[in-house]
Amino acid sequence: MLPIRKLLDRIRWDDRFGAARFEIAWYDRAAGCRVCAPLEDVVLDIPSRFAFRVRREGEHDLAIPYHRVREVRRNGEIVWTRAGPESLPGRQSERRASRRPPTPGLPPPEAGGERQ
Repeated sequence: MLPIRKLLDRIRWDDRFGAARFEIAWYDRAAGCRVCAPLEDVVLDIPSRFAFRVRREGEHDLAIPYHRVREVRRNGEIVWTRAGPESLPGRQSERRASRRPPTPGLPPPEAGGERQ
């Protein structure tokens, strides 16, 4: 898969490919869903290699890490996509639960064991 930064560079520098209407969607953890913005509202010229800014009228700009980008659309068609943990049912809670090591002598939580 093409890294998101390479795709954004191509949109920026390839006049033929970039002469279209682009939208970028990312996962917003606070809202718990995908958020979409036109590429005209995205600022790529910030000194971070890890994030870009999205301008919002009348509000502060948002800094969005590149790893949160989930899809890019060109003229309404998806040209780039990446699944995230939010797309897998139960995945987020399972990852949190698995971080804690099992308590010796107790069965795993799925089997009725308790953790303190």
